[in-house]
Amino acid sequence: MLREILEPSGHEVMEAETGASGVQLARRGPDLILCDIGLPDMDGYATLEAIHGIRECRGIPCVFLTGRVSREDQRRAMALGADDFITKPFVHREILEAVEACQRRRQALKEEVERWTAQHQRRLSAQWAHELITPISMILGALDMAENSLEVLSRDELRELLRIMRMGAERQNVLSRKLLTHIDLERQLSAHATGLPGSCAVEAAVAGAVARAVREEGREGDVHTDCEPATLAVAQSSVEDALAELVGNGLKFSPAGHRVEVTGRRSDRSYKIQVQDEGPGMTEAQRASVAPYQQFGRSRHEQQGLGLGLSIADKIAKLSGGRLVLQDAPSGRGLLAELELPASP
Repeated sequence: MLREILEPSGHEVMEAETGASGVQLARRGPDLILCDIGLPDMDGYATLEAIHGIRECRGIPCVFLTGRVSREDQRRAMALGADDFITKPFVHREILEAVEACQRRRQALKEEVERWTAQHQRRLSAQWAHELITPISMILGALDMAENSLEVLSRDELRELLRIMRMGAERQNVLSRKLLTHIDLERQLSAHATGLPGSCAVEAAVAGAVARAVREEGREGDVHTDCEPATLAVAQSSVEDALAELVGNGLKFSPAGHRVEVTGRRSDRSYKIQVQDEGPGMTEAQRASVAPYQQFGRSRHEQQGLGLGLSIADKIAKLSGGRLVLQDAPSGRGLLAELELPASP
């Protein structure tokens, strides 16, 4: 039926009878995926999660089709990043309008990302374009549902939609802040700037960075700190930005319940902060090739974000006259990141 609706309008259609075959078909890079929720092997939700787990498929928009009409199903679809939700039975016009609207929305967002990125001389990659677009899609989807069903939504359903909107907004806020921080650091390095003027107490900077990382990763109680008191010759905001990225990485790649250790010791005129996790670590080649917009092991571990964390920490270390060193943890498992910064006399 879908083929008969779409092909006369100029669309080329590929078909998959199961979720597993649909995941493989997605590797061919379609412009849009129409997916039924009630598939015979893995349902539509699991299928979309599997497709988003493939790097080259993360930016493909998806419209769910289903006979289920509950708002719970719609909210779950939006939380997974679906672009639209059509209930059966449907008419020809609904399908064509949904496809056209989805394409227009995605194209407009992509053009805006491309325009904005070009201003900062950064090549657009589908991987991080998807990261910027997905939170916006979550917010727009929840807003559409609230506007269209406001009269019949219960208080709990409205609260759930607001939760989805907040989740998308907070994720977008984190991504935007990191991207702007990275751009500003690159600008300073390009201008051959030296130093990050200011000073701060180690205890305050570490506490602020740990609180931010724990909040973003949702891992309360998994970070242990042991830092000698000292004053750093670096602005507190810069120390927090660098350390929050290192602690956040440690939490992201460590199993829940496993601690990330943050220790700090003074050494002559510098201060060394070590962040040690119990994750998979990094190979020597990966440590040598740290770069912006690059994530390692994404095929094995689902990762949100732009791949800027280590690059931000490294640039802050260089601008402050310090350095960032990545090495294997002494236990043989995990990563040890050492951030060396100048200390005040």
